[in-house]
Amino acid sequence: MKQMMDQLSMQFEMVKVMLEGKAGDERGDAVQWILIVLAGIAIVGIVVAAITTYVQNQTSQLG
Repeated sequence: MKQMMDQLSMQFEMVKVMLEGKAGDERGDAVQWILIVLAGIAIVGIVVAAITTYVQNQTSQLG
């Protein structure tokens, strides 16, 4: 779980840096936006995996 949280923090920082870089550049570089979207998808995937793991652990403790 700690590893997932570290990975999630790293992904957030990467997206933040990308968005800060885009603020000064209004040309709308398609590759940059694709990378931002993919990073967002990765963040959602990590969150879903963390929630799934948590629910499975709680379920296994119940019985």
